[in-house]
Amino acid sequence: MTSPCRNHPTVRNEEGCARCYETYCSVCFFDLDEGPVCPPCMMRPPAGGPKGALLYSLGGFGCAFAAAAFLGTMVLYGVMTGEELVDPWATLIGMATMLACFGGIALSFMGRDLSRGTGATLPMVGIVANLLLTLVFVLMSIIGSFM
Repeated sequence: MTSPCRNHPTVRNEEGCARCYETYCSVCFFDLDEGPVCPPCMMRPPAGGPKGALLYSLGGFGCAFAAAAFLGTMVLYGVMTGEELVDPWATLIGMATMLACFGGIALSFMGRDLSRGTGATLPMVGIVANLLLTLVFVLMSIIGSFM
């Protein structure tokens, strides 16, 4: 004996969702190439598996590498030349650093969403790395404003 549909209490469940395997009545399902998909699963993207998560996570790490390179440029320029960066260049490099950090955080969160259910830890490492770089940049900006 089947239970009633969650959305239509007077109708019995007929089939399971192709993504989460929850049962609903045939009225609730969306017919996709992968099979019937329930309303909650239609509201979130399908799991991309390790391949999708890896691509977004690597993009997040690429952004973290770019942000670290920009931060290194800002620090090493003063050390190598003995001069400070002039205002337009310092502003441009600072903006590029923040964009790289925020882009890396966004890509890592997308990788985390695509890897749900796979146990992948790489997206979280990307999120933490980009957040730490953002924190370092903000601290450098605060220290630099007092010098």
